[in-house]
Amino acid sequence: EMGEKRRRSQAEESESGEKKKVKKEVEEELQEVEVKPKRDKSKRKEEEETVEALQVEQPTEKKEKKKKSRKSEVNAVEESSSSVDIFDEISSASILEDELIRRLRVFLNDNKDDESSVSSIRERASSVPFLGALLCSYNATRTAADRSILDCLMVLDRQFQVNLSAISPLVFDARAKENYEKLKELGRFLHIKLTADQVVSWLDEKQLWTTTIMGDHPRMEGKPSELYDTKFVLRLLLSIVQPGSELSCRLFVEHNCLSLAFSSASSEDEETRRLGMILLQRFLSLLMELKTDDFVEKSMVVYLIRLFKNSLETEAARVTHVISHFFARVSKLLLSPAHPVYAPICAFLTLKPTIELNQVPELFKLLLSSSTEHFEAEQTWLLNLLSAAMVDAADYRVLQNRSSLRLICSLFASCLSRMDTRKGALSVLKAVVSIPSAAFDCLVKQNMAAWIAATMQRSSLTRWEVIYLGEIYSLLLENARVYGRGRSGAVVGLALAKITVHSVTRRLGAGGVTAADTVAYGHIERAEKCILREWIASPDETQGDTVEN
Repeated sequence: EMGEKRRRSQAEESESGEKKKVKKEVEEELQEVEVKPKRDKSKRKEEEETVEALQVEQPTEKKEKKKKSRKSEVNAVEESSSSVDIFDEISSASILEDELIRRLRVFLNDNKDDESSVSSIRERASSVPFLGALLCSYNATRTAADRSILDCLMVLDRQFQVNLSAISPLVFDARAKENYEKLKELGRFLHIKLTADQVVSWLDEKQLWTTTIMGDHPRMEGKPSELYDTKFVLRLLLSIVQPGSELSCRLFVEHNCLSLAFSSASSEDEETRRLGMILLQRFLSLLMELKTDDFVEKSMVVYLIRLFKNSLETEAARVTHVISHFFARVSKLLLSPAHPVYAPICAFLTLKPTIELNQVPELFKLLLSSSTEHFEAEQTWLLNLLSAAMVDAADYRVLQNRSSLRLICSLFASCLSRMDTRKGALSVLKAVVSIPSAAFDCLVKQNMAAWIAATMQRSSLTRWEVIYLGEIYSLLLENARVYGRGRSGAVVGLALAKITVHSVTRRLGAGGVTAADTVAYGHIERAEKCILREWIASPDETQGDTVEN
């Protein structure tokens, strides 16, 4: 009985524990059911709040976007209106003033990186009246006004992708007005373009030759209107020297276009050299075509171009002015078989497949000519070449590779030399001492000051030669002083100048009161002032001590 009671009590306890667990579970479920609607309500409130916030943000964003679009539209309208103004103003102007070109440059530079305005500017700038107005005011020279116009054309071509070939060939100056007016009236397909020969004849032959010979010379810095812009002219010639072109090759050579291509090989600008080499290659290919016109000197011109290209060590290599001027002059010489220098130059060209680029071609053969009839013509031809080719220190080094300076000095002092030869020798000496580093070398190592002082004492010299030597002497001292300051040989240079200055000035002053004597007194003053200036200290130690030209 006791055991049964215990079992019953244990069973009742287990039942009561299970009932308690069930009650707890039921109560927990009821609590969860009560909490869920509260949670749902809070979530709904949060969702409603986020929706309201989004609805508030969306109109503000739309407003801001509308404002930005309106601003961009306003800016585009302003830019288009300003571009219309500047383009219309240029198109309708008979003469483009510098201020108008300056405004165009500023406008193009300010908008070249703005993609939204590039297309509208390209469309406006591609019009024939606008481009024609620019080119009619352009003279292809190196003046500031012409450079500004060329810069605008280059920006339009490279940054705005304006197709300039649509109006090619790009003839210039006031003579081109009729050509562009016809192009505007008839259109590209009906308009008859200028022929290649007409484009070549458009360029001034004398100005092309001046650009070829004196384009890099310091003495032409004050005369930019007398020189063509080499890059523009080379690009213009490249536009007509194409395969199948009806260009007259003889006219191309005769008009100094080939000479300009040769002279560009001595330019410091790599782009100019490459343009020149491309022009030479295209012209050579045009000469080799069967359809091109035949002229007697064609084979010699082909040989000359190949000789020049074979002599270069690398593509677009820079050569000295002595070499480039030699080929430029020879290209003209080939068209004149009756010239006294034609025979010796042709013999030299056919001697080897290449020429030495660090030597003066045919120096001894022409200066020490054995010809009894044409010795003076041969000497003056080479001396004129050297006087124009002495531009920088590299040209002087080529001249001095065979001690050519002493040979030229002895040629001037020789009693067998005629007046033209003596003039050529003096012009070479003046060109040499105009180079500061060469002047220092001539004073310290070549002792040119003593040679000038001794030569001026000769009674056989004319008054003109004495004054010319005095000018060379003053240039020698000035440029040697400028280059030699702070260098080891400055003391020697000053001593040589002091030793010779009195002899030179005394000979220069032994004249009258003519205009030539006034020039001589100017050389005396320059030489004496140069002696009194600082020679030893470097320019950094003594500021403001410069040569007065």
